[in-house]
Amino acid sequence: MITRDFCLADQLAFGELSGDFNPVHIAPVAARRSIFGAAVVHGIHSLLWALDVWSQDRPQPFNINSIRADFARPIRLRDVVTYSLISELDGQTQIHLLVDQFVTTKIKLKWSHAPAPELKLFTVGFPPREDPKVLAMRDAENASGVLPLYLDRAAAARLFPHLGRALPLAQLLATTRLVGMECPGLHSFYSSLDVSFREDANITPVLAYEVTKLDTRYGLVMIAVTSPNMAGKLTAFFRPSHQEQAHSRALQAIVSRDEFAGQRALVVGGSRGLGEVTAKLLAAGGADVKLTYHQGADDALRVAAEITSAGGTAGCLQLNVLDQTCTLGDSWTPTHLYYFASPLIASGRPGAFSGALFQVFCNYYVLGFHRLVEKLCAQGLKRAFYPSTVFIDELPPDLSEYAVAKMAGEELCRFLEKAHLDLHIYRPRLPRMSTDQTASFMPTEQKDPVPVLLEHLHAFR
Repeated sequence: MITRDFCLADQLAFGELSGDFNPVHIAPVAARRSIFGAAVVHGIHSLLWALDVWSQDRPQPFNINSIRADFARPIRLRDVVTYSLISELDGQTQIHLLVDQFVTTKIKLKWSHAPAPELKLFTVGFPPREDPKVLAMRDAENASGVLPLYLDRAAAARLFPHLGRALPLAQLLATTRLVGMECPGLHSFYSSLDVSFREDANITPVLAYEVTKLDTRYGLVMIAVTSPNMAGKLTAFFRPSHQEQAHSRALQAIVSRDEFAGQRALVVGGSRGLGEVTAKLLAAGGADVKLTYHQGADDALRVAAEITSAGGTAGCLQLNVLDQTCTLGDSWTPTHLYYFASPLIASGRPGAFSGALFQVFCNYYVLGFHRLVEKLCAQGLKRAFYPSTVFIDELPPDLSEYAVAKMAGEELCRFLEKAHLDLHIYRPRLPRMSTDQTASFMPTEQKDPVPVLLEHLHAFR
């Protein structure tokens, strides 16, 4: 069995080689606000790695004539990726890449025992580093252009030592630069590739592209590409940008100035999503708020600054709920805890139950919450807000691990109340609301978090 995981250094090296510097691939803190919840591997990076593995056992010389690749699910950094040769017969090969038994990438090759043509039509070196374009969906309709071809052979050989000249790397690398940097650009997802390689009289060292279809319902973009020795089509999507929550000043109109006065509110996970909304509502009602973050210091500082600019009181501090040695200090002790710490809410396999995924959720919703409550109870904590989920009632087949972990969290709340008789834990089962965690390519019904959370904050008060 052949496996590997991609680290940030791998991604940075591929970004330099390809020119695709989209932050969803190379900036883990920024990428956590994307629909994927973490930095993800370039689809072309995973494709070329798979082809490099496959090439190790090929008799030389050989030539890849065509590639069809479907990037079905994202590969996140440090996911363990398994290479699987599905079939090989008469110059036709099928390869799958899997993570946790889910197929992430499907590859179909046609190849022959013949030397690949020598291709010199590219600029030697790395593409210049640029910022990805922020393209509006309407601007993608009928978009077209050209991208110069670049290739640094030494860097390519380090990343893919067995591929040699079996296929035109400069052209394939240009496709990820096209999707991630040009069209759709910043908010993109590379979905599929279907290209063929052949002798070509074209001597212009560019990748020419033209958008042939745009479906605004789903953000689907189909792009025809041509370049020396290669022609075909790409499919990409506009992925949802991160969810902007209501501004603190707007919330002042619906919150009484002193309805949460007297609370020293510790909002764990308050730098974004439901925690961010909760911190703003509490501060608008007169609470003294401290919001925590694990990695997103800039987001936390932004939220705290927004609250204070609107006349509220807020600060922020770093807290990793998985770290048993973490401390909050003694200079400020909370009267109320609002616990929104969460990992990426990744879906599982319908009809199956993953113990590993369940454990990830339990680390946050059970063990992390328990440790923090015990610490704070020793400092006098009497009130805690534990957001549960309606998925406990619905039990979606692909979110069973998440729902069962939240169910275990509810039982932990009951145990903690028995262990600490003066502690009250409010545990509402919240509906699906608009956050980065719930963003989707497909239209889904999601509630505005402001009225939902305000109703439960009133009930908790």
